[in-house]
Amino acid sequence: MILQRKDIDYKAEIAHPRRTLIDLLFQHQRKLSLEDLLFQIAPMKPRYYSIASSNVKQPSRIRLLYRKIKYVTSLGFQREGVCTSYLSYKGDLGNQDTRKANLAAYINRNSEFRLPKEGHVPILMIAVGCGVSPIRALLEERVALIESGRRLGSARLFLGFRTPDDEVFKAPVEEAIKIGALDDVSVTFASGDKDKRLVTDVLLDEGEYVWNHFESGGVAFVCGGARSFGAAVEDVLLKIFQVHGSLDYSDSEQYLRRLINEKKIMDELA
Repeated sequence: MILQRKDIDYKAEIAHPRRTLIDLLFQHQRKLSLEDLLFQIAPMKPRYYSIASSNVKQPSRIRLLYRKIKYVTSLGFQREGVCTSYLSYKGDLGNQDTRKANLAAYINRNSEFRLPKEGHVPILMIAVGCGVSPIRALLEERVALIESGRRLGSARLFLGFRTPDDEVFKAPVEEAIKIGALDDVSVTFASGDKDKRLVTDVLLDEGEYVWNHFESGGVAFVCGGARSFGAAVEDVLLKIFQVHGSLDYSDSEQYLRRLINEKKIMDELA
């Protein structure tokens, strides 16, 4: 309707350059009535954020982790993320006295993503990018449980970021180690000047530890911003089971599926 032609390469002309409807209207000098404009615009989808706090520690508050998205398209237009920008400016948009704003939100529960009821069960946490949000919540809860006098099993964290500049939550991780809620943490960076490694590379190096972890009844939490990360972790686990468990590929798959079905491996993936 706007371009007035049917031979459109949507990916090349619209999706990859990240053109918006407003861009197209200006570029082709078209005018639309409000009715036609609303007809062309797709309804805005909800944005999902993993909760980065524990209701054990903060029963009446919810903490979210986000970073304002801001970039320039290949056509030279500046773009900002709709939701992250709104959250960043919420103080200005809300009550100037209280610096608070009302947000429309709801909770999409993941009832299976919980620490084991038996505190002695060892846990393994594997996360990249925005997957640090649920990990922060798990660590906060373990800290609260230990402060209340609970004895907990071992916990190890494998954490990955794109660059050192993306690394967040150093203080909560250090606090968790200090108080005994976390035994060890391995932090990797996928890009940068040196020491470029993926979380899956470290998992593979620590294969014997990972195998013994599951064999001793431990559970694992896999968190990240893409389903592809979950698939990459599963591929590494299959290799670990074959090497350190002396299983063939078929038995490794069955072992992995059993861990998932028994909720020994839980995920929070976008």
